[in-house]
Amino acid sequence: MKQTVICIVISFFFLTGCATSPGNTPVGTSFQAASSAEFISIHSKDVGWDYIDGTITEVERSDRTSLVELTGFTENSGMEGRFFMSFALRLAQLRGFRYVIYSIPRENGENLESVIIFPQSEDEPIESILGEQYSQYVFYEPRIVMDTESEIWKLLIENCGF
Repeated sequence: MKQTVICIVISFFFLTGCATSPGNTPVGTSFQAASSAEFISIHSKDVGWDYIDGTITEVERSDRTSLVELTGFTENSGMEGRFFMSFALRLAQLRGFRYVIYSIPRENGENLESVIIFPQSEDEPIESILGEQYSQYVFYEPRIVMDTESEIWKLLIENCGF
């Protein structure tokens, strides 16, 4: 089941044009430079995603979580979802984590927010990481824990501009 879901996701990315950088701009260095700050903030157009106009800003960080705010995003945009997935994967790499999973973005005033979690393994229950503070966040089912060392996810990050 897990391989089927991953294959469907990757096929979707290639069919929708995410296999090339949306703005055809080399953007890896932009994201790398942004990561030197305590909290990371990245605007879609600054990293070559010219078809959307949104910003993802890390607003809280713990040892194994990051709370992010998504400004200019809608709840059901496929392109924005791909941008957010690429951000989460790259953030995991920059913070030195292999695995990453994120909550369904939810409304927070005028913006959306999501919690990104960095489990130690694919099987670790995320409830043990969330704690009371983030217990109200909802996750996709079945849960897809992305492995940043997987060739498929590495390819996705490379080809989506991060």
